[in-house]
Amino acid sequence: MKQLPPSEFTYGKYNMITLPWAVIRTTNNYITWILNQNIIGFCDSGECEIRPRPDEMAVMIEDAENNNYQYWIHIPKDVWKDFLQECKYK
Repeated sequence: MKQLPPSEFTYGKYNMITLPWAVIRTTNNYITWILNQNIIGFCDSGECEIRPRPDEMAVMIEDAENNNYQYWIHIPKDVWKDFLQECKYK
């Protein structure tokens, strides 16, 4: 997982529907879901030309079960921070 340039986060790769709505109800469920994803990279969403959101991160994911389809979603910065903290202990 690495920091990517905002230009990588294009409109055609945006796919928020891949995030199950039940997951975002609690931070723990959200973090568990993120830990199970193949994250390619991230950037501060506020720097993206497409759907900039200053309080969120843009996260690029690769779906190996779907021909390595790459897409990105928004993740709130507080959840992202907790996710990174959780990664330190895995």
